[in-house]
Amino acid sequence: MLKLYLASIFFLLKILIVDSVLVVDSVFVVLRHGDRNPLYVYPYDKYNREYWKQRGGLGNLIEKGENRIRVAAKNYRQQYEMLLNETDGSSDQVITSTIERAKKTADIFMEVINKKAKFERNDKMLNTDAECKKSKKIRENLLIQNATGLMPNNTFIDNLRNKTGEKYNGDTLENLLLLMGLADTLKIERDQMKLNVSEWITDKETANILSELEKKSFSTMMNDHEIQRLRAGLLLKNIRDQIEKKSSQRFFLYSTHDYNQIVLLQALNLYDQLDQNNKVPPTYVSGVVFEVYRNESGEQQSKWIRFIYRQFLDNENGTITKVDTQMVPELCQTELQFHDGTAINTQKFCSWEQFSGELVKNLIPENWDKECMNSAAIKPMVTFMVFIITILTSYFSIH
Repeated sequence: MLKLYLASIFFLLKILIVDSVLVVDSVFVVLRHGDRNPLYVYPYDKYNREYWKQRGGLGNLIEKGENRIRVAAKNYRQQYEMLLNETDGSSDQVITSTIERAKKTADIFMEVINKKAKFERNDKMLNTDAECKKSKKIRENLLIQNATGLMPNNTFIDNLRNKTGEKYNGDTLENLLLLMGLADTLKIERDQMKLNVSEWITDKETANILSELEKKSFSTMMNDHEIQRLRAGLLLKNIRDQIEKKSSQRFFLYSTHDYNQIVLLQALNLYDQLDQNNKVPPTYVSGVVFEVYRNESGEQQSKWIRFIYRQFLDNENGTITKVDTQMVPELCQTELQFHDGTAINTQKFCSWEQFSGELVKNLIPENWDKECMNSAAIKPMVTFMVFIITILTSYFSIH
């Protein structure tokens, strides 16, 4: 079992004075799926829909992605072996979006760590494309409002129009979405799959412009409290509730997408802590990891939470390396000094009270469908209003 041995500290007020043992109690992993085929092909793309259909289909996992998932799962299994062995033997609940690549990622992952699982599909929690009229409208407005800083100049657009065959008409929002799709497709064909692409695709300036557009658009379209509440709130509620009820399950997997990781990180004010060296937007099979520790000594029965952004990145020699980046919400500045087995380190933790209170309380919707202004939530309200109007009309017609 992973143990953190904490020493009493007297010389820094900002470091909590403790003399106790923290033991990892549970782990929550919000995992992006493995490497995939493109989602979009442009009109002049020689690697057309038929090409990708013969290789698994647009948007589906590829062999490289499946291998990265297995490497990651083995690593998680090794790191949290004692924790995984402490469960009661029943099936663990795993939640995924309904998208095939997310489901298959979860299947492979759980098979490798050798855990029985019962799968729940939940797009409201794990797919930012799930119907939510309010967040969709806010997201579109954010892109339009920031279009000046996101869109390349007209000369660059005209050049892309000639190279891709895409129309890029006067609709700013549509153009931005098409360019984001193009950036992703070219990155996959050029960098991920090393396909024989045209020279304009390998041009460094073109690649950099599209890469920056994609990164800035990702960040912009989720940078709003209401979107974060509607797109990350249900996930945060699930994590909070599982910690609070002291479930016998100790390892929790949520298989999802890059947008969901971004909005989750932004909701917790952690996204800006991932710099260019971390290759944001989220890389394949990256995980937003919540490590929950319990205090096992003395009278202090408390819980502490550590946030990690975990990546599994390619090396030049073909191997894959785990890269962990600790993230610290501004609210959580309690420093704990502990022994990690080789040396004494100091890191910042979130107390359970900080996490469940100030950090996530205002991010959890009371009625998701109603706040989203979805038809399923609006219909009963409309029916009720019609009923009231009918009653009033009848009353005044009689009187």
